[in-house]
Amino acid sequence: MKENFIKTVGHKKTGFFLITAMHQLINVFEASDYFSLETKESHLLVMLEGPEKFAFQTYLDPRDWGSVVYMPRWHLKKYGYLRYIESVKLFHICVEKINREILFCDFLFYCQYDLDYSNHLANVLKYNKAVLLDEGNGSIKYSELRANHIRTNRKQRSYSRIIKKYLLRFKLSRPKTLTFFSTYELFSNPVDEFVSHNYAYIGSKRVNRQLVREEKVVFLGAPLVVSGIVDEEYYISLVSKVVHLFRDAKVVYRPHRNESPDLVNRLALRCALIVERSIYPIELELLKGGGPNEVISFYSAALNNINLIFGPSVHCNCIEFNFDNILTNRDRKQAIDVYGSYKRLESEYFKIYRV
Repeated sequence: MKENFIKTVGHKKTGFFLITAMHQLINVFEASDYFSLETKESHLLVMLEGPEKFAFQTYLDPRDWGSVVYMPRWHLKKYGYLRYIESVKLFHICVEKINREILFCDFLFYCQYDLDYSNHLANVLKYNKAVLLDEGNGSIKYSELRANHIRTNRKQRSYSRIIKKYLLRFKLSRPKTLTFFSTYELFSNPVDEFVSHNYAYIGSKRVNRQLVREEKVVFLGAPLVVSGIVDEEYYISLVSKVVHLFRDAKVVYRPHRNESPDLVNRLALRCALIVERSIYPIELELLKGGGPNEVISFYSAALNNINLIFGPSVHCNCIEFNFDNILTNRDRKQAIDVYGSYKRLESEYFKIYRV
């Protein structure tokens, strides 16, 4: 954790940004401009680990920010009870130090609604307004969940929440009001504010790209199997169909950061795929002038982002599949909502194929 915190004096707009995934940086940059923040007196609270933390450190210059604070993550199933408790304890130490040394910020920005750490920060940090940024196309789900919470006004009661509240010292009350800052059409509610944007600032900073078609097409992998949305055999069959659909191009598969290496190896063998990995999200790579001129994916937020930021200079191919093969009603409904939002993007350079 960085020790030399800069104390905010209050006459400039400043913010806390909770970052739990590398791709959230484009929303950090966009929100900083939209809300007219003084970034050198704003603070990044970073919950990344492994290669993603390394990628973040190589991409971002900490001198552009008031402070960059690295905080622990916890995975009960992955790490076990002892490491889970140790990580939560260290998280509290970090938060207490932040509260002591940073006097105040105008905004708290975060991306994942109603999770332990985001609710806790929303309850204990000193700020005026909480803003929920896009977390992929999960923003649609979060807005519906938020609307349900406000409509029903249900108390948060469960054994796990009781344990987290009294033994792990989490403050879990949801924010009374939120501002949604999103590129999506969201579920509204009578309490919160909704600000729509189209990456105008990020788009103005992009490097001009040559409108020369490349033979290589990057197929952005999706965590549909690891998330329990579809089964493995069905996902492999989908990828195989996509490879056949684009058989006249050189298709290169870029795995999602959460995809199982074993699954990726099976995809490469059974679908005759070339696999290329990158430490950076595709949007950040494209912003620097690298990356492909054409991408393929299922209902990935990257397609929405690329279309808004780069327009006709990067062609997007969205693959729609049979929703009956989605394993749960909740995930099926979310897929229908997301693909419905993509219909409005259809154009010569944003095409939807059904396989």
